[in-house]
Amino acid sequence: MRHSVQPPGLRPTAAAVATAVLACALLLPMPAAAQTRADAAAADAAQVQPLAPPARIGFRAFGHYELVSFAAKETFDAVFGRSTMEGPGGGGEVTGLWKGLFVRGAMSQMSDTGTRAFVYGNEVIPLNIPHTIKIRTVELGGGWRVQPRRVPRLAVYGGGGMLFVNYDQTSDFAEAGENASESFNGTMIFGGAELTIWKWLIAGAEAQYRAVPDALGGEDSISELYNETDLGGASIRVLFGIRR
Repeated sequence: MRHSVQPPGLRPTAAAVATAVLACALLLPMPAAAQTRADAAAADAAQVQPLAPPARIGFRAFGHYELVSFAAKETFDAVFGRSTMEGPGGGGEVTGLWKGLFVRGAMSQMSDTGTRAFVYGNEVIPLNIPHTIKIRTVELGGGWRVQPRRVPRLAVYGGGGMLFVNYDQTSDFAEAGENASESFNGTMIFGGAELTIWKWLIAGAEAQYRAVPDALGGEDSISELYNETDLGGASIRVLFGIRR
């Protein structure tokens, strides 16, 4: 009887079979694990939000008409018969510097003619001589503007800054030194609201409170009699302008 003999190098052994099985077991899960890692990376990428666009620098120009009620109520009332003055003005703002931050420059001017008066004891005596007061105010300041999400056409804002005030007074038949032109510094706070009427056209209203200390007074003056030295006060203005 003929026996076939298998070469020793081709004979499978138990160790070789075990090694092959182990290798297959290790290799099979690899594609699934790689797919899992790829899916996780894709999910993480989907959750990344795009960067917000940088703030857009804008410009706002406006004209206004304002009414000022002076803190030196008795002094102005003695000259004009009321403690208010009114006049026009205008200004501009650079907006969007950082979120709602803006800076402002503005100017206003008002004048009125009343009567000259002098103080006799504790009494103010009107002379029925025309007496004109002119006030020019320059504002430099900044603030913060917010647009409510539910009313995108509306914006509200507030801020503060510095005031530079020029005060002129002239009278008919005045003697040397009786007319005056002086400048003073002060501060202000303000707040307002504006509405976009059409595209870039805006309208709004604003209130201010101004403090200009140690601006009024002088020997035998009306303001000295009433102990009023502040040239500031409260103002309200209506404004129209453009924004880009």
